[in-house]
Parts: sequence; C-alpha cells; structure tokens
Amino acid sequence: MSQILRLLRRVAGAATALTVAFVIAGAPSAHAADTGAPTVPADFTGSINCALVLTLHWTASTDDVGVVGYDVFRSVGNEPFAFVRTTPATSFSESLLGVVKYQVRARDAAGNVSGFTAAASIIPPPCPFPTDREAPTTPGAIGVSVNCALMVTLNWGASTDNVAVIGYDVYRSVNNGPFTSVATTPATTFTEALLGIVRYEVRARDTSANVSAFTAAVSAVPPPCPAPDTQPPTTPGTPSASGTTRSSTTLAWAASSDNVHVSGYDIYRASGATGGTFAPVGTATTNSFTDTGLAAGTTYRYQVRARDAAGNVSAFSAAVTVTTRRVRS
Repeated sequence: MSQILRLLRRVAGAATALTVAFVIAGAPSAHAADTGAPTVPADFTGSINCALVLTLHWTASTDDVGVVGYDVFRSVGNEPFAFVRTTPATSFSESLLGVVKYQVRARDAAGNVSGFTAAASIIPPPCPFPTDREAPTTPGAIGVSVNCALMVTLNWGASTDNVAVIGYDVYRSVNNGPFTSVATTPATTFTEALLGIVRYEVRARDTSANVSAFTAAVSAVPPPCPAPDTQPPTTPGTPSASGTTRSSTTLAWAASSDNVHVSGYDIYRASGATGGTFAPVGTATTNSFTDTGLAAGTTYRYQVRARDAAGNVSAFSAAVTVTTRRVRS
C-alpha cells in the first residue's frame, strides 16, 4: 500500500499528460535545457456526424526537438475551457455534449507548450430524424491495467446493436469528481496517462446516436514498481586514437559500467588543440567510434560520455587530441 501511495503522489495534481524530463549532467554549456515551445497547431477544424460523434482535426506543430502530443481543451455551454486529454495524434473524437467549443495546443518532451489555437465551435449538420430507436447492449466489463510508466489501458467486451455500433464513449472521474467525457473510440480499448485517483466507465453508441447504459465503474491503481533508475554510468576511460588518416580517425576507450546497463556512448568533438566548443559528432553502442569527413592536417579534440536506458549520462572523459595527416605537396 505504501508503494501505491508513493506512486499516486507522483501524479497527484497533474492537469495535463505526464511529462518526462531528462536532466543531462555534465554536458557542455552549449547544450542547454530545451526551452523552445512548439508552434501553434494550424488548420484547426471539426465536424459532427449524424450519430452525434464530433471529430477535430489540425495540422501538426513543429518543434526544435520534437512534439510529443496535443492537449485538447473543451468548453461546454460557454463555461471556462477545461482540459480533456492529451493525444499523440492530430485528431480527436468524442460524443457531442451540447453547445461546445474546443481549442488545442502542442506539447514537447520538456513540458514546453505552444499557444492555443483559436476556439472552434462545432455545429451539428442537418440530419434525418432517426427511425432506429433501439440502443446497443451495455459493453462487457472493463479490464484495467496500469504499467510502471503510469499509462492506463482499458479493455472491454464489444456491444451489439440491431443496426451497428459506431463507437464507445469513455468517461473518467478524477479524485472522486463527476464523470466527464474523455473520448469516443471505435475500438474496445483506450489508453491514456494516469492523472491521479481515477475511475472509468464506458457506454456504446450506434449510428442513430442511441447510447447504451454505462458499464460498472472501475478504478485504475498503479502496480508495485521498482524505483526509477537515477544512477548514471561511470565515466569512460580517456579515448585513444589509432589509424588516423587525412580524413578520419578511430577512437577507443575503456568501457563504463552501470547499475543496470550501459546502452551507448556519446562522442563529442572540438576543433583545435585548445579552446573551441565541444559538439556531438556521433554515438556508439560499443567502446569504439570512427570519425570521418575530417580536414587534412587539422587538430581535433575528442571526449566521450556513457548513457544508460533511463537517460542518465556519465561525466565526460578526459579529452584526447588528434591531428590528421597532412596532404603531401
């Protein structure tokens, strides 16, 4: 129980999808933390079909490192906008909840967010009066699992209908609050980041907007998980150079060790025997690396650091100085 409480404290109060920030220790000063925000998503539009399922679309944002997802916000009945969920896709669907407006923003891995799109009001199309008034059956009981990355996955049994089941409305309650719509999915599974103490329920929807009864609510509880790996690898040995030509050199160094596993090495290079800024030139999964495309008769300095699977990095090795062969006149 104490392990579960510790995990819940890690996510309590989260208003958006979880952000994982890797702190890169010992990197040169030229490699500062990512503070650049993504661009605002473009071409934000939406539509509603006659089954009253709303779908939003937008154009992908760009970022100096990489966009990891989009935060969808909703306003119902002119109330303030509230967070719905974060999706990695450039689309989002859910059942129509009344007079609604939406806006979206992009998010990168460092937690930087773009500005919001302009708010969009989605108006239902003119639809024929439905003749099908028979609701689908209630979906099968929900199975729920939470992994050690704190991602929740729901699975449920498919519903049946006299015409066709078009999708399933997923509702969520956070910290014992009211159930609110999260998304509508055509599949019998749904995944999102854990947002605290949460419960879920699901209902089916057919092509005439008839909906089934809700399933019994289920709670998402984190499993006992090992503590996160925060121990960096040991510092690699000072590189040595061999086989240096006019345009390449091969480096080798004593391997690092780690409490879990060393996943690779980052190789950095600076020009000149002194001064200059080290910049990354490649990675290696073994303790050797060949650098090519060098200038003849030129001096370079190299240093190496180790990296593990959790993103921990070692301190940099001492630098080795290498001078490529000159072109004979």
